[in-house]
Amino acid sequence: MPIIKTQTNIEVYKYLARQKDIHFLSGRSKNKNVTEFVNRCIIDKMKFGADDNVVDVGCGDGSLLAQIANQVKSVTGIVPTDEEEERLISSYKGIANLLFIKSRADSIKCLNSFANKTVCNGVMLLLTDLNEVKRAISELSRITQSGGTLWIGEVAIVDEYSGKNYGKSIIKWLWYMLINGDFLGCYNGLVKALKSKFTSQDFIIQPKKMFSIEADRFVELCILNGLELIEMKTHLTIGINGIPIELKSRMNFIFKKVKS
Repeated sequence: MPIIKTQTNIEVYKYLARQKDIHFLSGRSKNKNVTEFVNRCIIDKMKFGADDNVVDVGCGDGSLLAQIANQVKSVTGIVPTDEEEERLISSYKGIANLLFIKSRADSIKCLNSFANKTVCNGVMLLLTDLNEVKRAISELSRITQSGGTLWIGEVAIVDEYSGKNYGKSIIKWLWYMLINGDFLGCYNGLVKALKSKFTSQDFIIQPKKMFSIEADRFVELCILNGLELIEMKTHLTIGINGIPIELKSRMNFIFKKVKS
């Protein structure tokens, strides 16, 4: 039974890289419609153009970069593990201006002021503590040229695991969803667990922790790194019926790089 209990988020993505469907690297399991929706939101806001060098820090399954590659000058995806880098390179080797680099969000292997459009979505909540987040913000600013635009999305403003005391127990996790009325989630979780028992599909149990920060405090840290707030909005996702809904525990930010 390939049930894998991971200790860190980095370890989680090492295992996600070996799943049959590359979309698992998005961190959204099989919910491709959610990834497609989030990608559209980023594209609508960032207004990518032919002269843009785009860097996506924590690029997930690489689908955003692949989608915009023919509209921009270059696209670069940053991922923290060898396994992700190798999987992404092999999956997108036909796109000439697309590059993947292994490095962490708090130590990006990219030249100063290389990007004029920088994306970092769903990464801050995976970092370990405030110091790592501060270093990541500094790095995002460093690689972005003056006048450039940054999207920093899905920043958690509350801990979504708070009160969820099921730890790494699959039974307790399914029971939690059942007694809280998430019948579809419970059903899908049960199916996933059974598949891991009778097939080669991995069941990856992630660490039940996330970094959260008040929105105003996050903006303050970005301002200290030469960024100017352009927009701050509640993150949008889509429900089962495909209708956009607000995920009030997460925020999206758009910044302009104003000084080094």
